[in-house]
Amino acid sequence: MDYLLDNVAGEPVLVVGALRPDPGPALDLVTAAAARRAAAVVELRPLGRRETAVLVAHCLDGVVPDEVADRVAQDAEGIPFVIEELVAAMVADGALAREGTRWRVVTDGLRTRVPASVT
Repeated sequence: MDYLLDNVAGEPVLVVGALRPDPGPALDLVTAAAARRAAAVVELRPLGRRETAVLVAHCLDGVVPDEVADRVAQDAEGIPFVIEELVAAMVADGALAREGTRWRVVTDGLRTRVPASVT
C-alpha cells in the first residue's frame, strides 16, 4: 500500500479504506501516508443521539418511540452499521411492531441483542 500511495501522485486514483482508530499497522500506515501527503484522511465521528434517531426512523420508514432511539444510540455507540443491524434484530425478534406509520415497543424492557452480522 505504501508503494501504491507514493507512486500514484497526479493520477486519478481513489483508494478507500476503513479502520478503527486502535493502535496497529493499519493506523500506522494511514498516519504515515498522511504525514508525507501521499493520502488525504477523512475521519468520521460516531453519530450522536439525534443522528442515530434519524437513521433509526429511516431504517424503519416510520415514527419511532424515543426509547427505541435511546436504546439503539446507547448500544450502537454511533456506528451506522451497528445501528442498522440492531434495528433489524429488534424487528426480527418481534420487539417492535408497526402500526400504520408508527412503531411501538411490544416487549417489556426493550433490549437489543448483538446480531451475528456484527460480531
